[in-house]
Amino acid sequence: MSQLQYHLIVSHNNRIQSWLDPLLKSDTNMFSKYQENKKIRFSNCAAISLQFSDDRLTIHLVDSGDSSSNKKGDLKSGYKKYAYWLTESAESTYPALSFTPIVFEDVIIPYVGGRLASTNIDNLKGKNFLLVRHGEALHNVVKIANIRTDTELTPKGILQGWNLGTRLHQKNILLSNICYVSDLLRTSMTAWAIGNSYKINPMDISYFTSYIVVPCNHEISDESGTEVVGSNYLIQNENKSLCTFTSNLCERKFVYTDSSGNPLTIDLTSMFEWGYYKTFYGVSRMLIENNKVDNPCARSSFLTQLDIIFGKSSNTAVIGGLKKKKNKKHKTQKKHRKQTKKYRKTRK
Repeated sequence: MSQLQYHLIVSHNNRIQSWLDPLLKSDTNMFSKYQENKKIRFSNCAAISLQFSDDRLTIHLVDSGDSSSNKKGDLKSGYKKYAYWLTESAESTYPALSFTPIVFEDVIIPYVGGRLASTNIDNLKGKNFLLVRHGEALHNVVKIANIRTDTELTPKGILQGWNLGTRLHQKNILLSNICYVSDLLRTSMTAWAIGNSYKINPMDISYFTSYIVVPCNHEISDESGTEVVGSNYLIQNENKSLCTFTSNLCERKFVYTDSSGNPLTIDLTSMFEWGYYKTFYGVSRMLIENNKVDNPCARSSFLTQLDIIFGKSSNTAVIGGLKKKKNKKHKTQKKHRKQTKKYRKTRK
C-alpha cells in the first residue's frame, strides 16, 4: 500500500471549532459529548486528519497535542471548567488534570449532492489534510489588555511544534512540502517547527518550500467562534494582522534560540505566497475589519478558500500551489534571443 501524503494546514482553536463543531455534532456519539460540555477545545499543536474521498470525509484525531498549556479550572475546588479533545490512548494518561479529557472518536461525514454541509469541495476530493492548532503563543500565557499585535510563539510553543513533527515522522506520516497557514505569525512559526523533523538537509532553512496564506484562516476573536460584523466587532491585538500591501510584502521573520543557546534569525519571507490572499482582501484584512464593513469571511470558511486555491493549482505551471499563467511574450523573446545567438555564430 502506498503511503498517504498529507497537506499541512496550521490554524487556530476558534477557527477550527467554528468549522468542525457542526460536523462533529451531526454524529450521534459525538453529539452526546457536546451535551455534557458546552465547548470542547483542542490543545496546542493538536493534529486532526481530514481524508476527503469521493463520497465522504473521515475525521481522525492523530495527535492530542501538548496538554500542559491547557486552560484549567479551580484547582482548590476541583472544578473542571474546560474540556479538551484527547486521543483514546492519551486520555488514560491524564486522569488527574484539572480540565475534562474527552475522547475523540473517528467521524465519517457522507457528502450530500457531492458537497460537504453545503460547501463545495470538488477540488479537495482524493486529498488528505493535517489540520493543526498552532503552538503556545505569548498571548496564551501573558494576559494583558495591550499585548503586542500578532504575537509570536513562546520557546515552549516552538518546542511543541518540533515535538509534534517528530511524532508525525515516527508515525510515517508523509507531509507535502507546501503548507497552508493564516496571516498570523504564530501559524507560520508552528509550520516551520513541525517541518524540522522532515528536513533531508539539516542546513535547509525550512522543509516547506512554500507557505500559502489562506483567507478566512485567521483566529476568530469572538469566543463563540462566530464571524461578527458591525459596530460591536472587537478584534483582540493578538489576532490583528500587520500585513498590508501598500508597500512590500509582509515579512515573515522571527528569532529562534537553538539548543546551544545561540539566537538564529529565521527569515521565511521569500517562501510565502500571498497572491490569492491579496486578491481576496485587497489592501489588507484589517482595513475591512477595522472599518466594520462587509466581512467576506462571514459567508465563507478556510475550507472554501482552500478548495478555491486547489482549483487554481490544477495547471502544469504551479508556484506555491497557485496557478501561474505562462508568459507567452517571454517565451517569444527567449526564442528570438536564441535565434540571434545562432545567427551571430554563423556570421563568425
